[in-house]
Amino acid sequence: MAKRSRGKQTDSPDQPPHPAAPTSSIELPIFAATVIGSAFLLFQVQPVVSRAVLPWFGGSPAVWITAQLFFQVLLFAGYLYAHTTTRWLSPRQQIGLHLVLLIASALFLPIIPSDSWKPTTPEFPTTRLLGLLAATVGLPFFALSATAPLIQVWFTRLFTTRVPYRLYALSNAGSLFALLSYPVLVEPWLGVRWQGLTWSGLFVCFAVVCALAAKATWRAGSLQAAKTTWEEDQDSTPERIFVTRILLWLSLPACASVLLLAITNYICQDVASVPLLWILPLSLYLVTFIVAFERDAWYWRPLWLAGAAAGCVGSYWCLQQGASMELSYQVAIHLGLLFCTCLACHGELVRLRPAPQHLTLFYLCLAAGGALGGFLVGMVAPYVLKGFYEVHLGLAAFWALMLLQIYRDPESWLYHGKNYWVWVGICGILVVASLFAWDQVVALRGPLIAADRNFYGVVSVIDDENLGQRILRHGRISHGTQFTDPEKRYWGTGYYDPQSGGALALTMFPGKNRRVGLVGLGAGTLAVYGKSGDVFRFYEINPIVVRMAREYFSFLEDSPAETEVMLGDARRQLEIELAESGPQNFDIFVLDAFSGDAIPTHLLTREAFQLYLRHLREEGVLAVHVSNLHLNLPAVIRAMADEFTLHSRIVTTEADMPQGVFGSTWILLSRDDAFFREHSIGHPLAEVDDEGNQPVLWTDDYSNIWGILH
Repeated sequence: MAKRSRGKQTDSPDQPPHPAAPTSSIELPIFAATVIGSAFLLFQVQPVVSRAVLPWFGGSPAVWITAQLFFQVLLFAGYLYAHTTTRWLSPRQQIGLHLVLLIASALFLPIIPSDSWKPTTPEFPTTRLLGLLAATVGLPFFALSATAPLIQVWFTRLFTTRVPYRLYALSNAGSLFALLSYPVLVEPWLGVRWQGLTWSGLFVCFAVVCALAAKATWRAGSLQAAKTTWEEDQDSTPERIFVTRILLWLSLPACASVLLLAITNYICQDVASVPLLWILPLSLYLVTFIVAFERDAWYWRPLWLAGAAAGCVGSYWCLQQGASMELSYQVAIHLGLLFCTCLACHGELVRLRPAPQHLTLFYLCLAAGGALGGFLVGMVAPYVLKGFYEVHLGLAAFWALMLLQIYRDPESWLYHGKNYWVWVGICGILVVASLFAWDQVVALRGPLIAADRNFYGVVSVIDDENLGQRILRHGRISHGTQFTDPEKRYWGTGYYDPQSGGALALTMFPGKNRRVGLVGLGAGTLAVYGKSGDVFRFYEINPIVVRMAREYFSFLEDSPAETEVMLGDARRQLEIELAESGPQNFDIFVLDAFSGDAIPTHLLTREAFQLYLRHLREEGVLAVHVSNLHLNLPAVIRAMADEFTLHSRIVTTEADMPQGVFGSTWILLSRDDAFFREHSIGHPLAEVDDEGNQPVLWTDDYSNIWGILH
């Protein structure tokens, strides 16, 4: 992210400025184009690469969070590179080294990783993803992140009477355009492969323009001797930097980074991990830098702290309402909270900015703070916290930092404890708010039996004594229930009651020794419909779900059928099985991975259905569970039925909580309509879906989540 500072300019009338090195009229636009290009490519590569590898890791929102961590660390590395080279190398050595870096980066193009990088096992997804990113896009991103600060130094040496801060404005504009253009101009029109090729071509163009800027700098004869007017000002105004100030330079951006990633994670859990939901929070985060660093008057502490307080109340309300609250309200409230808190953090950074001679140290601390926040959310939280508590902890850190700043600020009317009773009131409010937040955390956990967390999310088991049921939850969505009463433990419950589409397919499909494939294990409820001689082959990506289903539920153990659990992303496992042993020849194939809020879109593409049909017998039935609060998934399935000429039936059941039934919507598909002629099940999908919704065909290259929002 781009930043600017405000070192004062001194153009003394008694001392003429140093003569600028000879420049042509074209050189200033070249420098501007280099900065804009580096910023644009820097921020565009993140959604491009993350979108490409998302299906390889189960469509988990953690893919974007981990990618953000990777890019934040490389951004810090780029600033460190610029900081050290400008201090230890001569200008011409800097130019030579950077040109070599650009040439080496070009050898890694195109940036889209090949299929050979697909993980074959689900273990260690975080380290696998970080390694993949480092090997494919690491060096080009590093070169881009180092270019902006390096170009600033070259600019000030070449244009000695100009200040470089306009370049940061251009950098901000390029970064923001890159983010906003992706979901509007790039993703709807270019497939994943073409996105990577286009970005790679633009990188080559950028490298050429950067080389032209380097050439102009190389030709400047007074490069090493010239000293700019703003550098003279640095020498005349030395400033001591204390450790406390450096810690705040680290803590404030780290807090903003934690809130960015935590709120992004929360939002993506509620719909799907798609580029637009990644980009909206990151764009607002970037805007807060622009607002805070553009003009001091735009950050008025009381206003933005009041906004942050209102956002905290709204966030608390959202979590109390749960998944039933309208999605647009949840997104708007949390984005508002993110904007106010990040603007406050960055506004306080502006108040703490140093004199110009410490700018590179200041920028290094900002980048290090951002990387620290990414590390805490991406690497520490999944293995330390048993739930998504990063938002709560991030907000606690935010208010602690704000109180510290108010206490330290000589211009504050609460400076060093002045107005004692106001401090008492503020601390009392924060204590009460903390108690409410803790009460909410406890309520969200419920009567907890077990909980664990990993790359794929939080899985918990709770006992609902009122209903007499044990419930498996992924996040806050139920993925299976079982009655604790021994006489009812064999009942099909949740979305899988005997009248549900999935249950009807399993009970009515004729024959013995049936082979059944099931994507999504949950508690293993569908195993109750197995018969002796049947083989039920579950595909589950999350090892915690497998462990919880075996330890706390008895569906798998009690089933008359032989049950198998294949650990890993279902699509990847099916691809491996097809290549190694041929089709599985399933009689029934159940897709049950979409009842949660964050759906794996790669399991609903044309290529995915082509794979499922390869594994399904000609007369077999494909059962797709499409119950979802926010998404019109039948529109996608209808497109698949049209694409592959499949007969379809839609089956809807109503909720009956005392019987443990949630109510569900299933769509059954088959190439052969004999099953539907023999059994009167549901209604043809084309007859029921008469609301004017057009079929939406998703492919591996294109999936538009906004086209199917309710």
